[in-house]
Amino acid sequence: MLSEAVFAQAVTSRKNEIGLFFSGPEQELKIMVSTDPQRTAVFTDPRVSVKKSNSASFFSSLAGYTVKKIHIAESDRFIFIRFQDSEIFLTLKMFGNDPNIFLTDGDKIIEAFKNPSRYTGANLPLPQSLKAPLLSEAKGGFKRKVQQAWPQLPRVFLDELIAFHKLDELPPDQADELLSSIHLQLTHSPEPRILHDGRFSLFSAANFPVDGAETFTDINTAVRVAFFSERRENVFAKELLLLQKRIEKLRARYESALQDADNARKSIEKAEFYEQTGNILMAHAHEALPASEEIELEDFYQAGTKRRIKLDPRLGIAGNAARYFELRKKAERAFETAAEYAEMIEGRFSQLREIEEKLQHVTDLRALDALKAEYSSHELFRKKQLPGAESVRPYKFGRIGKYEVWIGKNAKSNDLIMRDSHKEDIWMHAKGVAGSHVIIRMNRAQTEPDVSQLEKAAGWAAWFSKAKGSAFTPVIKTRRKFVRKQKQGPAGAVLIDREEVLIVPPVQPRADELED
Repeated sequence: MLSEAVFAQAVTSRKNEIGLFFSGPEQELKIMVSTDPQRTAVFTDPRVSVKKSNSASFFSSLAGYTVKKIHIAESDRFIFIRFQDSEIFLTLKMFGNDPNIFLTDGDKIIEAFKNPSRYTGANLPLPQSLKAPLLSEAKGGFKRKVQQAWPQLPRVFLDELIAFHKLDELPPDQADELLSSIHLQLTHSPEPRILHDGRFSLFSAANFPVDGAETFTDINTAVRVAFFSERRENVFAKELLLLQKRIEKLRARYESALQDADNARKSIEKAEFYEQTGNILMAHAHEALPASEEIELEDFYQAGTKRRIKLDPRLGIAGNAARYFELRKKAERAFETAAEYAEMIEGRFSQLREIEEKLQHVTDLRALDALKAEYSSHELFRKKQLPGAESVRPYKFGRIGKYEVWIGKNAKSNDLIMRDSHKEDIWMHAKGVAGSHVIIRMNRAQTEPDVSQLEKAAGWAAWFSKAKGSAFTPVIKTRRKFVRKQKQGPAGAVLIDREEVLIVPPVQPRADELED
């Protein structure tokens, strides 16, 4: 098939896999090679199209060379492709812990598919002749003896072969004779099958009887089907594991968010307290305000008791009453917002439970893709950025309740946070030390996060600073509109026109609260 074919290119788009492309007299030809130590394979693939994105080329100096001969080493798993009018070979080493493909000129390796720095310029490893002892002369347990005497037999089947034929109960010469006949069948009359567990086998049904095996008329098709089936299963298993981890992360995030929302919904109790306090103050609006930040007045909501009320001494009693009525409105809005947010999270959580239930019945990639399509709007199936790709956001992304939180990664990242955030967002930074800018995205929300949420964000700001080892850290809190860049200042440096300070312990975000 390869004789007279012209080498075109070698392209890889997956780790340990490469396609060798040839132009034949009548058709294009692709030889697929897997150098994965766990599943080495060589087979022709009818799909000869070349994937152009995320791919790399090898052996470009070989383009245009015509194949002269292809042969397999008698005693080792080497495949040699020799080219006309040259000493150039492609050598496929298909065994051991480091299967590889070498381009050689004579005995010298001039290019390697894997670990080129290690192999380029080295001598080509030569096939080793087999010097197997007789079964009766081999050492160790019976299985070990079979491995020594018959190293050509696939080890993955040895336990079952020994058990089925009761080889360990036979005299050594009879066992040796039976193993010889099995080996002869493999080499001269192979029967390609894919077993029910996905394993590829060349044993005849007589030598290795199993139910549910799929039989093929040629070895190449069987190898190709077995290889791609196993690859799909591996991809499916990895995707399933990643999904399960993400489900756990989302479940923890939803539970935390619902707890935060539940705490925020308690603000309705504060609203009642603020209204009562405002009414108590209004009952004394005709009286002069004492020069104090606190006053004690009769509480007509609880007969016979007094209520201690904090005041702003710059305002009169009526002004302080208005301040408490405004606090009541904010608390009511916070309650309404928390209720809406809790309803949204409950909807997502309910869908997540549905997905988790259906996932238990998903057995292959096709069913998984159908599940993804059904719940494509759910954040579980939001596409993650590939490792190594340039980050879409050059800062960390987190969430506290309904609020997005941005955290700078370095000085340049801090500048970008200043650029990307809104003037009404809340800005935080550990006071007096180097650290990350932290932004709470307000998204035009009328109410600030509650105290517990602000303290958590401040704790994150303390954690991502030089003061993370302190028991308590002062953290600046202000609106972003009161923070400005220094002219000609270094990256990350800012000036603050107005600030509050929160004293909080540094808090490391949980894994489910933060993404890079």
